[in-house]
Amino acid sequence: MSIPKEPRQLMINLMYLVLTAMLALNVSAEIINAFFVVDKGIKKSNDIVNVANEAIIKSIAKQVEAYPEYEIFEKKAGEAHDIAKDFYTYVQGIRDEIIEAAGGIDPE
Repeated sequence: MSIPKEPRQLMINLMYLVLTAMLALNVSAEIINAFFVVDKGIKKSNDIVNVANEAIIKSIAKQVEAYPEYEIFEKKAGEAHDIAKDFYTYVQGIRDEIIEAAGGIDPE
């Protein structure tokens, strides 16, 4: 796309840019509330999955006590658990950075 040479067309393009920016800034409260609802749901799901994962790791450890030949599975499950925990921490850090850059969460 080339920059228009005529001042009239340039002004029209700038007006469209300004209009788009104004529309982007005019986000209704319902949309913001929907993001908060989604965030709550994701946090709740993460908590449920974390509890289930911890239970699975404990269950695998019990099986290894009974059957030592399953020790390799315990090691692999531990590695997978560590990778998932590191990824969760990474994503949480990005989320916190975005919230901080946006000025924090409004208590209202």
